[in-house]
Formats: sequence, structure tokens, C-alpha cells
Amino acid sequence: MKKFNFSLNMFLIAVCSTLLIATCEKESDHLSVTPSYLDFLADDDQEMFVGVKTNVKSWNVLPSNSWIKVNKVSDGFYVTVDKYTATDSDRSGNITVDAGKADKATINLTQAAAQLNTLTVTPASISFAYNETGSKSVTVSTNAAEWDATMEEPSDWLTLEKTGNSLKFSVSSVNTGVSQRSVPVTVTAGTAEPLIVDVTQEGGMPHTLSVDPTSFYYATNETGTKSASVTTNAESWDAMPSADWITLSKDGNTLHVTVNTLTSSQRTAEITVSANKAQPVQLTVTQEASVTNSLSAHPTTIDYAEGETGVKTTSITTDADSWDATVDEEWVTLEKQTNTLSVNVNTLNTGAAQRSAIINVTAGNANPVNVSVTQEPTTSNFDPNKFPGAWQAVKYVDIYGTTTYPAGGTINILFTLNSDGTYVWDIQNSTPGSAKVEHRGAWTYSDADRMLKLSGTRYIDGSSTTSVNESFLIEELSDDLLVATQTTLSSRTTWTFQKLTGPSFNVLLDYENKNLHVSFF
Repeated sequence: MKKFNFSLNMFLIAVCSTLLIATCEKESDHLSVTPSYLDFLADDDQEMFVGVKTNVKSWNVLPSNSWIKVNKVSDGFYVTVDKYTATDSDRSGNITVDAGKADKATINLTQAAAQLNTLTVTPASISFAYNETGSKSVTVSTNAAEWDATMEEPSDWLTLEKTGNSLKFSVSSVNTGVSQRSVPVTVTAGTAEPLIVDVTQEGGMPHTLSVDPTSFYYATNETGTKSASVTTNAESWDAMPSADWITLSKDGNTLHVTVNTLTSSQRTAEITVSANKAQPVQLTVTQEASVTNSLSAHPTTIDYAEGETGVKTTSITTDADSWDATVDEEWVTLEKQTNTLSVNVNTLNTGAAQRSAIINVTAGNANPVNVSVTQEPTTSNFDPNKFPGAWQAVKYVDIYGTTTYPAGGTINILFTLNSDGTYVWDIQNSTPGSAKVEHRGAWTYSDADRMLKLSGTRYIDGSSTTSVNESFLIEELSDDLLVATQTTLSSRTTWTFQKLTGPSFNVLLDYENKNLHVSFF
């Protein structure tokens, strides 16, 4: 029995030794990757994943080219590539994975060549005149995702602006140089062949232009026209103001500048004078702020009562150099003295209502002042039925206001009323040794304005000479008194007649000159 137990123990020892030796032997390194080949497009920006299986704790990834990028994670790595712009051939590379003593794994990689985009620009060039500013545009057509435009160097006269499929070129100044200037603008779009758009501006200022003077100055309260001489070898020239308070006119080679209004504050404007391709010239106009003149009249109301005529005055006060006055009615006349305005009303108001006139007084740039003139209507106890009969002149007032009474003779008037309603007025006077002058005709009476009007013929010593038209205003007519005013001559002469009794008679009226001077004997 002991011998059996010993044999069993030895067997067990042998088996355990064999297992121990096998367990203690080291496992070899191994490495595998999936996939082993990657294929990218030219503009492919996606990530591709490569899985790594290994029993080695630390492993490395090494790309063959700088355009291959890897991002290692625990179970593998992600692969990206740079954009490939070449169009002639594909490019290739590889990625090596190293893990301990395991065989290295290689991932082969290919990136396809870029495909060419299309690009057109219409029009292919842009041109500006030497004095032309503003904007012009071209249309950009491409199948690329985006496009761009650049200038090789910054420009001080040209700017670019992209909007949709339009490229706008803006020129900010005229070309004052003699030569043409240009800027090449490069337009790119994806893989398309870049295009050059030439933007040019004509050069040269072959014409000359000068203006003398180049500035005008208007002092306080000054307006008016000033002139400048324009010299140019161009066929024509023109001028344009920058403000509407300036007006211009051309006369040959002279520019007339007119300022007609004043200003409450100083103002300045420019006049641009141009002549074909010559450099424009600026003419500066400056006007100082105005100072308002003062003006007053005292009194500002002048009234004439019923039957009143004559001269009245109003005092004018102003700090302006001069003043003036006008009136809107002919029955008022004006006369200026230094600081006084004389207002003369020399006719009566024969109308039915008050009449008025306005005198407008002006001085410098002061606000005008109005003086009102009124005259009440002249009433009368006139009764035309009292006309028929004989009247004798007892006095008249001549042009100088002198009261004259008949002396050594008489002036008699006989009114007779015809059946047709007209009056006949026969006047008689005789002067020894002088020619006798008669005015013969029918006198008609107008009740509306109390006027007796003569339409007749002048006789000298019984011989007919010329036609006459005379008027008398009947100012007063009572039972025995008639006051009439001669109104058709150049002066005002008032007659007073006293009524007579007795038979009818004929009368002759003598005139000397137009002052209606009457000789008596």
C-alpha cells in the first residue's frame, strides 16, 4: 500500500512541474490594424478611423508626410489630410504603427488630385475718365463654393466691394497726373485659374485753367455782383455754386457772382470752375452776418377831416444811410426832407365813403414802416334844382392861394335847364383893349360826383379856335351862393358866385395863361 502511494505522489509532482514550466514561459507581442488602406478626395475634410489591436501597452503612430495628420485614441487613431490643390496627379503616403516587438503595421493612403473650378469675369476690364469718380461693377461667375478679389498693393484712389456675384470698383478722386494709372485686381475661385481685372483711369491734364480772384468777400449788409476773370485754353468752361444763395452768369471770359440776400450768421460757399480736362478751380464766397437797420415814423396815421386838404408831415428816424417812401394812391403826393416826409392832399374826397392810402417807408435792410392816410368824404347841401338863374362872381382863389375880388367889372353866369335835362352855362366878361375869349358849350351835371362838365369850343374875338373840355366841382350851392372849383387845369382855382335877379344875359370869360387869371374893368 505504501508503494502505491509513493508512485501516485511522484506522478502528481511530475504533472505539476510540467504545468509550471509551461505557465512561466513569456507570451510573444502581436499587432493588427484595420483598415490597412485609406482613400481621400482633394478637398476632403472628413476624419477616417483606423482601429489598433495589440497586447503591447504602448504603441506609436508615424505618418510619412506632413499633410497627413493623426489623432491617437485608446483603441486606434483618426486620420485627416490637408486640402490638395494640385490638379496634375494624385498623391500618396502611409502611416506606420509600431507596437513593441510585434511586426510593424502599415496603412497606405492616397489623396486624389483636385478638380479645376470654372471662373469668368464680365467685363474683363474697367476704365474711368480722368475726371470721373463713382462706381462701376463686374459680374463674377464660378462653380466654386466661394470667390475672392484682392489688390496686389493698397490703393489711395480705388476700393473694392463684394456683393453676391458682383464686384464693385469705386474711384474717389480725379487723376491729376499726366499719365494713366491702373490697379490689377486678382479674382480667385477654388481651383480655377485666377483672373486679372485691370482697373484704369485716364491721365493727363492737357488744358490749363485759372480764375482771378479766387475768393470774394461780402461785408456786413453787403450784397451785389462781383466779377472774376477766367483764363483757359479749353474750348469752353463752366461754373457751379455749392449754395442757392449765389447766382452766376457768364460773359465771355468773365464770371459774374451775385449775392442778393443777407444772412443772420456768416456763411461760405464754393464755386467750382471747370474747363474740359483742366484741373477745376475753387472760388470761395464769404458773406458776413447782417446788421438790421432801425426805422420808425411818427405819426404813422395821418387823417384829413371832411373838406380838409393841405400838407401834413411825419418824422422819419433811421440809422440807415438813406430812406425812401412811396404811396399807392394818386390823390396823395409826397416830398422828402432830411428827416421829414411831407404828405400833400390837394383834392377833396367827393366820394360817398372815407378813402385811404398807404405810404410805404423803407430804409436799408430795416423792416418797412407803413403810414396810413385817410380823408373823410365832403358832404354838401347841394341842390341841382337851384342852378337855373343868373350868378355873379364875387371872388376866386388862384393857384397861389391868393383871394382876388372882381374890381371894375363883373363876371356873370347864366344857368338854364334844357328840356333834355342838360344845363347851359353862359359866361360873360369883357376887358377893354384885350381879345375876348369865349368858351361856348353845354354843361352837363353829374349828381354822383357833383361835377359840371363843359364840352364846347373856344372863341377868340368871335372866331372858333379849339375844342375845350373843362370841369367844375360844385362844393357848395345854397339859395344865393355857388362855390365851384376848376379841376381840369394844372392848378386848383376856386370860384365863388352870388345869385342875381333879373332877365337872362350872356357872359364872356377871359383867360390869361393857364392860371385862370381874370381881368376886370
